[in-house]
This record gives sequence, C-alpha cells and structure tokens, in this order.
Amino acid sequence: GKKSVLQRAAGLASLVPVLHLCDCGGERLQLARTIATWYGHCNHKQVRKLAMMVLDHLDNRRWTRAHEDCVHLFNVAMIAGFYGCFIVDRCQFLDDFSLSLIRECVGG
Repeated sequence: GKKSVLQRAAGLASLVPVLHLCDCGGERLQLARTIATWYGHCNHKQVRKLAMMVLDHLDNRRWTRAHEDCVHLFNVAMIAGFYGCFIVDRCQFLDDFSLSLIRECVGG
C-alpha cells in the first residue's frame, strides 16, 4: 500500500521512516507521543531530555505545554542531525492538536 511505498522512499532518501497509526478514539496529541517516544531512544542528551519532558506533559494532560515542547523537540532534533520521516497512516483521524503540530513543524 501507500505507507509501504512511503517507508521505502524514506529509506532510499537516507531517512528513518517512523510509522504513526492514527486512532479515532486516541488521546490528544497522539502524534506528539509517537515523536517523543521515538526521540526518547536517541543518544543525544538534550534531545532525549526534551522527549521525556513531552511524554511527561502528555501523561499529565498538559496539552498546550506538550504541543510547544514537541515543536521545540522536533527543531532541536533536526539541528542535532536526527533526520527522520514520520509517516501518518489514517490521517483523517488526527486530532486538532496533532494537525497543529504538523503545521508548526512544517512552518518552522
């Protein structure tokens, strides 16, 4: 399907493809949890710390703070050289906060 093609294309472009499956009954900022979980495993201390902060904000339902810190996390990770490709499956189920997160990251 389309997501397999996108994953292969990302791999050929030397990007790490990360698949996010949307859930219509999922929490707010479900995409932020995927991004923070992914970057929470990297070996860069600042990126990992920011990722853990985003996850903490999500666990404590601090949506606005999680949104802001996730955008910051994404930008810091890019500057640090961690290039990835987040592939969103079933994007019609994305929540408003996740859509806003995409707009902020693309705009930055």
